Order: sequence, then structure tokens, then C-alpha cells
Amino acid sequence: MGPILAGYLSSVFLKAPRFFDAAAPISYFVKPLEMEQRMAEAADPSSCDALTLKTYTLPDLAAWVDPNIGEEPVVEGPPAVIGGVLQ
Repeated sequence: MGPILAGYLSSVFLKAPRFFDAAAPISYFVKPLEMEQRMAEAADPSSCDALTLKTYTLPDLAAWVDPNIGEEPVVEGPPAVIGGVLQ
């Protein structure tokens, strides 16, 4: 028999599905590659009125500096390396 979904283990540090193999005393934890979390809706939106917001000064265009990386090189002939293999 293959692995069976046993349930979720929940703690502050771990929230992952646990699988176990009925034929052997082995448990597996599956770590998700991506997770999605959503913020809960405020019960009373007027409670957000007491929050203070900090304002930030944004940089202006005067702070920009031209990187001046030079001219685009001229490519002559086919590529020397394709897919990591020297041609």
C-alpha cells in the first residue's frame, strides 16, 4: 500500500501534510514549494482609523546617474558556445 494522507500537523513552526506508509512505521512530511496566505478582513473597518501612517520622501530624477556602459558590441559570426558546449 502506498503513502496515505494522515492529516496536518499544526504548530507555530510547521504546517505541512503528514503522510505515512501503513506497511512500514515511517512518516513523511511534505514541504510545499509555494504557499499562499490571505489577510483576514477586519471585523470593524473603522478600527483602522487609529493607525498612524508614516510618510516617506521619494527620490527625484536628479538622483539618477547614467551608467555609461559603453557601446553595444558588434557580433561577428555564429555563437561560440551553445547550451554550455564549445562549438
